[in-house]
Amino acid sequence: MIRSRSIVKIDAVDQLFPDDLAPITWAVVDTGIDSRHPAFRNHSSDDPNASRVVLTIDIRKGLTAQGDPAETFQRLVGDESWTRFLLSAMDSGSQSPGQPRYGETSFGTVNPPGGPHDDHGTHVAGIIGADAIGVRQIDPLDNTAQLPERIRGMHPTVNLVDIKVFGDGGVTDEFSVIVALALIRWLNDGDRYQQISGARGRINGVNLSLSAPFDANKDACGWTPLCQEVDRLVKSGVVVVAAAGNAGWDARYRSSPGVGYRMVSITDPGNTESAITVGATDSTSPYRHGPIGLSSRGPTADGRHKPDLLAPGRQVVGPAPGGGWVIASGTSQAAAHVSGVASRLLARFPELIGQPERVKQILMSSASDLGRLPDFQGSGLVDALRAMQATWIRGGVP
Repeated sequence: MIRSRSIVKIDAVDQLFPDDLAPITWAVVDTGIDSRHPAFRNHSSDDPNASRVVLTIDIRKGLTAQGDPAETFQRLVGDESWTRFLLSAMDSGSQSPGQPRYGETSFGTVNPPGGPHDDHGTHVAGIIGADAIGVRQIDPLDNTAQLPERIRGMHPTVNLVDIKVFGDGGVTDEFSVIVALALIRWLNDGDRYQQISGARGRINGVNLSLSAPFDANKDACGWTPLCQEVDRLVKSGVVVVAAAGNAGWDARYRSSPGVGYRMVSITDPGNTESAITVGATDSTSPYRHGPIGLSSRGPTADGRHKPDLLAPGRQVVGPAPGGGWVIASGTSQAAAHVSGVASRLLARFPELIGQPERVKQILMSSASDLGRLPDFQGSGLVDALRAMQATWIRGGVP
């Protein structure tokens, strides 16, 4: 994100639209976030340990505590059952519910696969909202240079909700993600989120940097249970940003130039029409290179144009559990850029809060055309400055 901030013009937004007018919260449904990383410190607080990760929820822990997972979702229909589930999902030993689990290391495997101590969720969250001051580490892309002393994500003041859906063995399932999305809707009903987290507002958006296959013999494309839950969340007023998937390239053809690229390779939940589906482009020369090889391409299996946007996703520097910084590539990182831009847009123009369809339209109509086919680039490269300017000039009307 050090190099990609200028590519999406968020650095220009810092100069022309410096002030947030509303507090914004973004949920990261992923492998977990190291809330003690300096990237997530709340610099507006006098407490040196204050984190902008305001709530941590472990979905699989909550499901396990409820008994038979196959029956759990049917039981999560009322306030009492959701409350019991949430208390189990937030149980972190000596920590009280609602407090970040400082120092916890995240595990999980999200596309692309990581190691046994996967830093995926922390990395994604950092792209969205890091603000680290006093960084002292060698640049992982250049072992002769230091990283900048200050590293910022797309929206450095955003609050984050850590919703962990991956188990310690790097395993999850569609059901766990569905429960996570349903939980967000429940938290946003009334003032539950404020009561539980202690933060203002509601959960305004969610980042889904994960990839799920679907059975074409069982469900229509875009109508799987996961996609339908995304639709319900969007209709409730939450922006949903989804990775397109990393299935655009078949590694078996590594030595065969010109073959091995896959069309119709968008994965769930990116197949959902209401989601902002994001493919990955180069982090330094997007106009020259267009989408990177692994980025999934449309159309969807039922003939709709996807992805909706592109964002930087190649060799992006971001935080890792334990306080360090690493590089990672993929549509996961690209989706995080768009989540950060979307949250920044809501913070500056709070009249857009609760209107995810308008947010999607603004981001797509203001994107920079890279000159590629719609099923490769969507509307083009996300452009934070143009989105801000268009909203300011037109009063939020795209």
